[in-house]
Amino acid sequence: MKNLNWTKSIIMLFIANLATHCSDSLQLSQNETSLVNEEEVVEKNEESSPPEVPTAFQCDETREKKEPFAEGEGTEQSPYLVCSDLQLDQVRNHLSSHFKLMNHLNLEGKSFQPIGQNATPFQGVFDGNNLIISHFSYQISPSATSETYVGLFGVIYNGTIKNLGLENVSINSLTTRRAVGGLAGYARNATILNSYTTGEINGIEKVGGLVGQLGEDYDSKTGQFVPEGSSIIHTYSKASVSGHSRVGGLVGESRQSLIEESYSSGPVVAANHGGGLVGITLHQSYIYKSYSTSSVTNINLNVPAGTSLLGGLVGFFVGDSSIYYSYATGSVTSQYDWVGGLVGVSSGLIKDSYATGKVSGRDFVGGLVGEMKAGSMFFSYSIGMVSGSNSVGGLIGKLVNPSTVTSSYWDTDTSEMAISGGGTGKTTSEMKMPSTFSFWNFTNIWKIDNNYPTLR
Repeated sequence: MKNLNWTKSIIMLFIANLATHCSDSLQLSQNETSLVNEEEVVEKNEESSPPEVPTAFQCDETREKKEPFAEGEGTEQSPYLVCSDLQLDQVRNHLSSHFKLMNHLNLEGKSFQPIGQNATPFQGVFDGNNLIISHFSYQISPSATSETYVGLFGVIYNGTIKNLGLENVSINSLTTRRAVGGLAGYARNATILNSYTTGEINGIEKVGGLVGQLGEDYDSKTGQFVPEGSSIIHTYSKASVSGHSRVGGLVGESRQSLIEESYSSGPVVAANHGGGLVGITLHQSYIYKSYSTSSVTNINLNVPAGTSLLGGLVGFFVGDSSIYYSYATGSVTSQYDWVGGLVGVSSGLIKDSYATGKVSGRDFVGGLVGEMKAGSMFFSYSIGMVSGSNSVGGLIGKLVNPSTVTSSYWDTDTSEMAISGGGTGKTTSEMKMPSTFSFWNFTNIWKIDNNYPTLR
């Protein structure tokens, strides 16, 4: 598929970039991609007010009542035009077609089932046309049992969703252990572009503000590896998200997938494997030019002994995954273990990234990473206050060999920590001086102006 090939090309670029930066010389490539700053990302994704409906085609009463759609043939050149919630509901009967939303839709008070499930996934293209669907609601009784993937789209496979806003989503799916997300429960070999969610989303596991599970790497029927990663680009979620395990402000679980120029800002509550942006990453997942301002906590939850894994960006970061040019600013608070301002536990690559939020936990607590297990870190820092009981550090709580930490720092004043499992401690004044940061690229990647470094 086109979208998978594109994702693979991006991943190959990242792998090549990693090889360059792991060389003994520590010489930075001079053609590094310059960054989009956070203000620009927000401006691209957010609308100050609902956009106007396109004027070339107007949904009138006659067109809203037409069945199955207002106009169109379901092709790329002539997509089905959707003017009403009844026509939106017809998408489930044409799962491989092209669609274009032509009207803001309000689903308040209306019963609407997720579009597509594992046996019958959505495989088409849905263009939201920069319009909004509001008040999608899905509630499951606590006494019920369900195998339903929950979201406006339950399962997307080889499909694309783009230019769509979902506002005031309300999902309470506390009996199904299937993935739950505002836009999609499960997105496999899929592409999601220029879309966002707001509202409240509650589930058990694989719970995300935008997508519950992104990508796949394992076929449970055959037991074989399957290369079916997904991509989400220029997306965000402001939804509040809660669940037991694998819970993220944007994505609950990411497998072999790419998250690029995206962010989350709603609060995240997770018993374990909780992250401001992503709960858990597996098997060569990539986070690129993305950030989270979400607070993450599991206070007052019934958490099994020996678990937690909370991070300001990612809770559990494993499987040859990489974080590039990203950051977290929210607080991370746990009464248990493996807590980090950016990542709870990491065995992947963290490069040119930082965390500023307050971090507190019990054991294995760090301003950037709670515990690093055979991972690597380059050109990164943290400044948040750090507190805990055992294996607590300003940058890293515990470093497990073989791990590599290169040219990475923490603020000894603001963190109130003089020790760390890895990295170099500097005073606040030193952290605001370019000369402190050896081998950092202040031409294309970082900028510093009498303050802490920020990404360009």
